Amino acid sequence: MSWDTVHRENFEIAVKDSKLMQQVLELPRRSRMKRTAGKNMGTIVFGKKGQNSIFTFGLTADDIKVTSAEEALPILLAKPDEKGEMVDKNFTEVFNLAKEKLFAKHEYPQVKGRRSSAINVLKIISDKLPVAKDYCEDIISIIRTLDDISDGSLKDVSQLDTNKVEDSYKKLQSIIPDVYVRNILNRSKHTEEAQELLLFAEQLA
Repeated sequence: MSWDTVHRENFEIAVKDSKLMQQVLELPRRSRMKRTAGKNMGTIVFGKKGQNSIFTFGLTADDIKVTSAEEALPILLAKPDEKGEMVDKNFTEVFNLAKEKLFAKHEYPQVKGRRSSAINVLKIISDKLPVAKDYCEDIISIIRTLDDISDGSLKDVSQLDTNKVEDSYKKLQSIIPDVYVRNILNRSKHTEEAQELLLFAEQLA
């Protein structure tokens, strides 16, 4: 099961609840709250730049980092009966740094797990098959800097046979078509000039 399955299911349930969605739409932008029922501690901030979602998370102002959606969504997952509280007085310092890092350039989620495995496979194909070099490097760039390849596709790429690079290259083009790669790269250029929106901040204690 993909890491985002539970979140997609929760979303589908939520959007069918008209009363809940109205309450969501009435939430002020830049809302901030504290939760004490979760297992994590720290401050998480969610924003959007163009169509891209961006998260930062950290316990103190010293360790705030950009994090991936895969790591951020479980932190934000809450039970329906949880009650929010007012944030602590030291929240502002951490929040301000998190806000700065949210849209800072050259801040990317840590490459690990399936993202790392897929990149390793792509590097091998690129090195062994010169014709695939540019294509693989574009996909590596998307994985590393845009985090815009689905978990299922990353899994498929990481399982390609690096001893049969020509066959694997053909399969790669089916898993991540060239038109998809072009669209992502073109969209990222527009995103650089897109509006930045800070949407939500949460303190976990």
